[in-house]
Amino acid sequence: MSDVYELNTSRKYLNNEGKPRAERQFVVVGADTEGDVVALFGSTLPGEYENYPNDGALPYDMLAFDYSITKEPNAVATWQVTMRYRAEIGANQAFNNPTSTLLEPNEVGYRTARLSMSAEFKDQYRKFNTVKLMQNTARLFYESNDIGGSSVDVAGHPLSVLSYKQNITILITDSILPDAQAIALQIGTRNESSFLNYDAGSVVFAGCNAETIPEVGRNSIEYSFVYDQNSHYIQYPIRNENGVLIYAETASGGIAKGSVLKVYNKQPFPYTSNFSNLSQYFSGL
Repeated sequence: MSDVYELNTSRKYLNNEGKPRAERQFVVVGADTEGDVVALFGSTLPGEYENYPNDGALPYDMLAFDYSITKEPNAVATWQVTMRYRAEIGANQAFNNPTSTLLEPNEVGYRTARLSMSAEFKDQYRKFNTVKLMQNTARLFYESNDIGGSSVDVAGHPLSVLSYKQNITILITDSILPDAQAIALQIGTRNESSFLNYDAGSVVFAGCNAETIPEVGRNSIEYSFVYDQNSHYIQYPIRNENGVLIYAETASGGIAKGSVLKVYNKQPFPYTSNFSNLSQYFSGL
């Protein structure tokens, strides 16, 4: 049976460049090996992510994240353990955590975002006076009504135009790996509400990559999203029961004679989900 004693006089609290840190030192008597000492963590020694004593009085949580074990050279089965604590980003964002903007890449809550802009050719049967009008039409879910606009096809042959898109990657350091099954259910869904200042329905979750970092006991998780200026809708010309395009016999409004009569928007990603469920660290980006 090993005994653990805390050296209360050794408690140390530091605030270095806005990063609060703290230490506690313990003496373990009766442990034969380092493994015996490690087995005490979470029981008689503080476990990883346990709170620093009385941190409820602080505006942030101080959680244990690192330790060192040193054998006393002039004693039998006696060890000194130093447990280190730091301020963490909690789920409650009501306070301004001093570490939120000063984290290192291997610290929990560290995040970085990467954005690439590109364009791809898409078939277009109708055009609108502004991109904004086109986006508004897409958001109205015209899957069973003509989208309006003006004809740009020639006898059913669409115009190939560049469509603007963005690929968004968010890299986060977290203490736990995400729930793979829960993430799988959200891949291919669009944002049900505003996400990263993008309108609802305009961003698709494309999946993520996760990698453990054994050296620091952390996980690196990379989330991928795709934004499309058309909210991912595809212009779809209506055909008759024989699969033949239906053409306008006379010009009417913006629809030219000989162009396709009706065009709907079809959505390849019909389902939506709450992207904030993927990670608590998306907020503030």
